[in-house]
Amino acid sequence: MLADACGKPVVGTRSEEPVLLGSAILGGVASVSFMYTASAMKALSHQDSIYTPAQSEIRATHDLRYEVFKTVHEQARIMPRC
Repeated sequence: MLADACGKPVVGTRSEEPVLLGSAILGGVASVSFMYTASAMKALSHQDSIYTPAQSEIRATHDLRYEVFKTVHEQARIMPRC
């Protein structure tokens, strides 16, 4: 779904806890175990799957829903606050 929302491929890691992996990466940089975030990412994370955005009918449904979201959001911005 993230790939669908972004319209870009999303790479999944082998980690069962990707949020904790991100914390470990940032902790490694903060503790100067790694000089750069990119080097910590390369050392600690490993690619598992690539999720590609949906196409055809599913893509059209996502696009329509996004247009509705933008319309509702714009109407909420111009609506007077109660």
